[in-house]
Amino acid sequence: MHDTTRLLWQFLPPSRFAHLRPPCTLVKRQHQDLCAGFDGERAAAAARRVPGGVVKRCHAGLVEVAVAVGFQGAPWLTLFAGVRRPAPGLAVEVAADPPLAGPWGRAVAALPAATGDELRNLAELLHQLGSRLVQWRTLALPVLVAPAADPGRRERIHDWILRHHRGPVRLAQLAGELGLSEDRASHAVIEACGQGFAALVTAERLRSATDLLRRSDLPMAAVAEACGFGDRTRFHKVFTQAMGLSPARWRRQAGA
Repeated sequence: MHDTTRLLWQFLPPSRFAHLRPPCTLVKRQHQDLCAGFDGERAAAAARRVPGGVVKRCHAGLVEVAVAVGFQGAPWLTLFAGVRRPAPGLAVEVAADPPLAGPWGRAVAALPAATGDELRNLAELLHQLGSRLVQWRTLALPVLVAPAADPGRRERIHDWILRHHRGPVRLAQLAGELGLSEDRASHAVIEACGQGFAALVTAERLRSATDLLRRSDLPMAAVAEACGFGDRTRFHKVFTQAMGLSPARWRRQAGA
């Protein structure tokens, strides 16, 4: 899902807010900006115009259904489901152009084909989920959300780390984003998020890694690179210290 308000960020893992399926991960290594722009702008805008949701095809040829969820007359969420290859003759309302060729082609071809009936069923499920989330936001969220010292800054920090944790990141970069000195940014991160910069980045990388380990058969070196750990050795060390299991053993247990 895309959450324009960031309200759900403290309740759900980062994997719910980004496409981390293996074909998507391969595409994003080269075309992160294209993917974000297409889903966050074109697909979201089209979904808001069509109450029943839209079928969208991205630059890599992947298809999904997108459904918009509003709250009190304002846009809130765009929910996505699918990540399939299109079945022959599938009607697509929003398509990225032109299609791009790349190393993800084989992974896309191996996916099941999405039919119109399947995507209509997914759209209905997303509508039901959206209705429940609206109800939850109305009734439960005011009780669950504790006021932060600076919720706007917290959201900006989490947003920046979510968008950048897969590559090399430094506190100085975030400081520039926040318009602060590096020393002041270090304190601001702790004040807003309750953790230091390095801990937040590592946590995001670990969440991304567990999602890829559970959902894909990518080799460990590819998982390490895709999640920002750089090399397999460092990934193995950090993951084992945090999770109590090596990445390989964690994957086997998750699969079981």
